[in-house]
Amino acid sequence: MAAAFRKEVRLLQAAPQIRLAAPKTTTSSASTPGPERENAVAKGVAGQVWVGPGPARKSLGLWKVGGGVGAGLLAIALALTVAGVVWPRVKAPAAPATKAVEPGSTETADHALAALDRLAHSGKTDGQAATSPSSDPEIETASASVRAATAAGTMEILSVPSGATVDMDGAAGQFGETPLKIDALAPGVYHVRLRKSGYAPEARTIQISSGKRSAIAVQLTAIKAFLTVTSTPPGASVWIEGKDTGKVTPAQFALDPGEHGIVVRKAEYLDESTTFKLAAGTSTDYSPSLRAAGRTDNIRSVGGFSKMFGGGPARDMAQIEIKTEPRGARVTINGKPLDKTTPLAIQVEVGNYNLVLEKDGYQPLVKSVSAGAQDKIKIKETLSK
Repeated sequence: MAAAFRKEVRLLQAAPQIRLAAPKTTTSSASTPGPERENAVAKGVAGQVWVGPGPARKSLGLWKVGGGVGAGLLAIALALTVAGVVWPRVKAPAAPATKAVEPGSTETADHALAALDRLAHSGKTDGQAATSPSSDPEIETASASVRAATAAGTMEILSVPSGATVDMDGAAGQFGETPLKIDALAPGVYHVRLRKSGYAPEARTIQISSGKRSAIAVQLTAIKAFLTVTSTPPGASVWIEGKDTGKVTPAQFALDPGEHGIVVRKAEYLDESTTFKLAAGTSTDYSPSLRAAGRTDNIRSVGGFSKMFGGGPARDMAQIEIKTEPRGARVTINGKPLDKTTPLAIQVEVGNYNLVLEKDGYQPLVKSVSAGAQDKIKIKETLSK
């Protein structure tokens, strides 16, 4: 289109020149057409037209003038069209100018480049950046996230012994057990509490700083005594102070300081019992090996002629003779009460037996025996009040 525009301009610049020839004064030339008049018209050279008097010459001149004017109007129209199409495409967004500069100067180019650079980084022109803060919510959210991540601190909590439950004021819920690491904490002061069964609760105050790690180590103070009970075989119930704890071996207990009676009990095995005196902060283990209990469904009394003449136990059986001072104590063997009181003699199957001797006004007495085939076992005890 630019080429067409330049062509029309050249046409306008090369418009035909019109010169009117002076009329001849001779009567014969003015009234009678002839070869001389035709030669005069033909003498036009290089765009010069010699037009003599007459209607034909006037029409030719007007046509030339009209054609030139039309060509000029067409060139102007094309130029305006080209300017209207090309100019909006190449026109860059105009930033508010603070001073007038020459359009083609180096200062103008540098100013435009600087404005585009600021626009690429901030999304604002010079005027907008100076007068209006950013209002893009996504940019503000991203900036806030970066600031929050940069500002977060870390807390590490240790305790001796470990396994203490940790919770904090200013942060809801329990955070777990020591050793514990908590990330992404806002800077500030936190009140930390540690709790563990058998130990006094502990509280600490810790300062969290931006982008830094803060650590505390707490020595817990025991206020209970600790007892661990295991057995062979496992799965035996544990009784403390005559009460079933509801736990089976292996099991752990936090007990008040003092003396405690422990019984480990399992079906088809003899009970195992002991007494411990426990102190605060101490740990005690009790690990009995359970013995298979002898049968109690075939126990029978031995008396009459067998006892009088010293008869022995039957094959694969054992005999147990029991005497107490004072007499008349009740006898329980492997949890089965006997019908007779001391003194008495019984025949039992080979196995392990616990005997409990009781009499009103006296303390109970427990004896354990292991009976083998053809054994004769004698028990003689004095009861204490």
